[in-house]
Amino acid sequence: MDVKQKERYQRGEDFQNEIRRGWRLVPNSWRRRVVDGQGGGTQPADEIILLLEGNVLAEHKRRKGDRFSLNELEPNQQKGLLAFDAVLPQNYGLVFISFLDAARGVDETYVVRFVSLARYLRSKGRVSITRNELMVNILSGKVCCILTTAAAERTYDLRGLGNCLKFM
Repeated sequence: MDVKQKERYQRGEDFQNEIRRGWRLVPNSWRRRVVDGQGGGTQPADEIILLLEGNVLAEHKRRKGDRFSLNELEPNQQKGLLAFDAVLPQNYGLVFISFLDAARGVDETYVVRFVSLARYLRSKGRVSITRNELMVNILSGKVCCILTTAAAERTYDLRGLGNCLKFM
């Protein structure tokens, strides 16, 4: 792995850990890591979270730039999110997207239902969405913004996510 790949990998690992710590704040939530389809020996990348409001399959992506592309999700990840979402009405295939660039003062995280994101981008004839577009879509209820908490370890306050699911 070259230096840039290591940096991207580390950003992703940090983000997953920050989100995992955030689930501890959510009462009555159950979380289970799922092994990737790459074989039994790979590091789990996905999680299934059971909430009173619904079941979540989560993918976590951290970006340094201002754009998120569907190409950042492997084809099997995209299929998994779509299939999970379709199984039960209370299932949600979600992508947690973090835009973090301390040098520019950017620290924003959004949660979007993958099926809605794919549909939106297909209607625009594109494969990527900007941070500003995600901000605008919060108002329509299609995107949920989550905030970092003031704690000893960087984490997210995910307690309101269950309510956001109802509108996604």
